[in-house]
Amino acid sequence: MDTLCRETRISTHMQLAVANDSASELLLAAKELKDAYLLSDMIEQNMANGNIPKLDLQRTLFSFYAKGRDVILPHLAKEGSELMVDWLALFKNENYMFHLDLNDSLLLKLMLENAKNGNFSVPALIEEDKNVLTPFNIIKSKVRFQLIRSYPQPSVEIHISILVKIKDIPQHAEYLTSSLIPQIKEKTAAHLEHDIQMLLSRFHDKDMDPVGLQEFVMHQTRTKLSEGFPVEARVHVKIDLVQIGYRESKY
Repeated sequence: MDTLCRETRISTHMQLAVANDSASELLLAAKELKDAYLLSDMIEQNMANGNIPKLDLQRTLFSFYAKGRDVILPHLAKEGSELMVDWLALFKNENYMFHLDLNDSLLLKLMLENAKNGNFSVPALIEEDKNVLTPFNIIKSKVRFQLIRSYPQPSVEIHISILVKIKDIPQHAEYLTSSLIPQIKEKTAAHLEHDIQMLLSRFHDKDMDPVGLQEFVMHQTRTKLSEGFPVEARVHVKIDLVQIGYRESKY
């Protein structure tokens, strides 16, 4: 990291990633696909249109050197001739700790930034669809942190507002019924709140803070927290629903 920080010829907008394959293998695969910028473009596409949070060298260096925040990096994988971003790696200092799949990566993304894209699914929104996953596309989201208590244990509330649309609704599902809209919004918000809260618990158990909760508390209180000091966090999600999609049922 010190070398990257001091080398003036390296752009701060450069993308960093980790992989099980060697860099030469990934570059060779990109070369065979005749796209010199394939790897960086793939990461940027996943950030812009997928579930990976915004990342670049500048953000990574900030997370690495800042007190109260841990580093995250996309993981590149090669399956045959195909290259992909398949999960998000979390680091404590320079040590790899664990990773998040793309579903959990979206939950982290919602806490880190005001997103303009991303995809997730919620099960069993209405009685007729007990075994059906309802896919959502995020149009935009907004996140706000609120310091509730600074002593004796810091407490933060995370407020996330999300504008979504439902994709690919089977014909037999009565999602277009206006009376179901409040139920869909409530169940979707509750589902996301639960999953984000569980993710925060995983971070706490691993003594990780990729969200930057400690950094937020220190900035708000102008005091320094001891390393590993837990910050209690509660999540509140508000869902707004627009532009319901539709497709023909196969049945």
